[in-house]
Amino acid sequence: MRTRKLSSLLKFFFLYVQPEDTSVPLQDTVRVIALYAISAVFIFSSAYNLPLVIREGASLSTSLLIAYPVLVIASLVTFWSTRSIKRSRIPMGVAMVALIVHQYLELGGIYGLGLLTFTFCIPIMYLFFGILPGIIFIVAYFLVVVERLFFGSAPATSILRDPVISQRLAVLIGIATVVGIIACACMEQIIRNLSLVAFHDVTTRLPNRFSIEQKLKRSMRSGPTKKFSIIGIRILNYNRINAMLGTDQGDNLMLQIGQRLKDIGTDERFVGRWSGSLFMTKQDTVEHARLVAAADAILDALSAPYQLESHRATVLFAVAISRYPYDALSCRQLMSNIISLLDHNRPRDVLFFN
Repeated sequence: MRTRKLSSLLKFFFLYVQPEDTSVPLQDTVRVIALYAISAVFIFSSAYNLPLVIREGASLSTSLLIAYPVLVIASLVTFWSTRSIKRSRIPMGVAMVALIVHQYLELGGIYGLGLLTFTFCIPIMYLFFGILPGIIFIVAYFLVVVERLFFGSAPATSILRDPVISQRLAVLIGIATVVGIIACACMEQIIRNLSLVAFHDVTTRLPNRFSIEQKLKRSMRSGPTKKFSIIGIRILNYNRINAMLGTDQGDNLMLQIGQRLKDIGTDERFVGRWSGSLFMTKQDTVEHARLVAAADAILDALSAPYQLESHRATVLFAVAISRYPYDALSCRQLMSNIISLLDHNRPRDVLFFN
């Protein structure tokens, strides 16, 4: 029991991220792991390089090699104290810019280890900073090194003052840059696809139950002062349509309903598929009149006939509403309230939990 509790505490301390409105749990976890990986590269490479540059008397490199671990530790402390990936990017971004400037001034350093450090960071750097900043860092670094190699002079302390080494390394850096950009694009697409499968309903492409619960928990984190309501929408004759027209057309119907709900949704109206024939939308209000108007608008939009191949299907819906914090204090209880109402209502009913 103690081991399990300790494991949970360590996992929370090292991996927990404060969710944001646009965050995805899988991406957040990958970004945290990338933060630790980049930090390890900076810290170990700086520790290895520092005695070498001190022995050679390279004062600028010495100063920067001391600054890198400081900035990296500042990034880690920022993450641990705020649980925010966005905020931890600031000191880490400063470290990356300093590394690019360092490479421009020293051109690889005494043993070329600065080039190797950045090359090792390329595959994981984008995972932390995101696709656009990651590619910008990679391209900027490549252009800076190439500019110094072909249009400037290498410092006396640089390993690249040898033209043979510099030409070969320019080719290798170019290849690493292209491969890095391709790898970033591929990994971004893979993570997006995995996130879509894990956190969205396959049929309707709406957020699934897990995503809905995460969204509601984030809204509840502010406490009862942040009031909102859940409108549950159930298809009353879905089983009949599915049996008459087949599962393919049943999935087609679900897809069309999901699209109509997305068209209704705004930034204040989060929509998702809870289960089976039950959909939901979050409304940032608890006012009775506004909720009735929103429910009527949803019913009007969804009740128009659906074209399912050669058939025009009339679909029946009912709506139930549960309000936070008046009706429940957890997302599961809010949805349970809605399900209990929808088990006994009629087409176009709009029922409030009381």
